[in-house]
Amino acid sequence: MAALKSLLALSLFAISAAAAGTLLPAGWSVLDQCAVDVPSRLFKSVKIKNLSNNTPQDCVYYCDSLGYTYAGVEYGTECHCGRGYDTAAAASAPASECNMPCTGDSSQKCGAGWRIQVFVSNDKLPASPVLPDGWSTAYGCAVDSGDRVLLHNKMFTLPKSNSPAACVQKCASVGATHAGVEYGSECHCGVGYLWQPVSAPIEQCDMDCTGNSYYNCGSGYRISIYTL
Repeated sequence: MAALKSLLALSLFAISAAAAGTLLPAGWSVLDQCAVDVPSRLFKSVKIKNLSNNTPQDCVYYCDSLGYTYAGVEYGTECHCGRGYDTAAAASAPASECNMPCTGDSSQKCGAGWRIQVFVSNDKLPASPVLPDGWSTAYGCAVDSGDRVLLHNKMFTLPKSNSPAACVQKCASVGATHAGVEYGSECHCGVGYLWQPVSAPIEQCDMDCTGNSYYNCGSGYRISIYTL
C-alpha cells in the first residue's frame, strides 16, 4: 500500500509539472523538477518574493517580467528569481520532496522547505558578445586565481563601462593580445597565458557587466577570455 501511495504521489507530481511546463512563457522550460536549495541560495543575484497567488506559472511570469534568467518556487509561497545558477552547489532531490501546495493553486506543488522547482529562460542565457574585428572568444568561462591566468596581467577597473567589447578595446589600446572580463567591473589584459586555462561551467560567469547588463562579465575568480 505504501509503495502504491508513493507511486501515486509521483504520478500526480509529474502531471502537475507537465501542466506547468505547457503554460510557461515562450522560451522557458523546467531545469530541475526538485533541487536542494542552500542557505547561500542556488540562484545568483537572487530576488525572493512571497506571493499569495504563487504557482510555477505565476512565478515564472513574474521573474520574466523583471528580466531574470532563472525562476523557482519554494516553500509554497516563495518565488525566487535569479540571473545565474550555482551549478557547483546544485543537487537534485526526489520529485516527491517538492510537495507543498502552491498558495495560488493547491492542486499544484511549489517546492518545500529548502526544496525548489527550477525553471530557466533559454532566451536569456548569456549572449555571445560582439567583439572588434580579429578578436574571438577563447574561453566562455575559465578559472582564475590571485596569480592571474593572463601572462603579464594588467587589470583595469571599469565601474560603469565594462563589457567584453569595451575590455577588448581597452586591452588592444595597450598592445595586449588577450583580454578577460571578471567580477563585473574588472578588465584583464595580457599577452598569453601563465598556465593553460581550465574551463568552468558558463553559468559560473554570471555577474552583469557594469557597462551592459545584457552581457555577463565573469564572477569571483571566473573570467571570460578573448584573444586576437
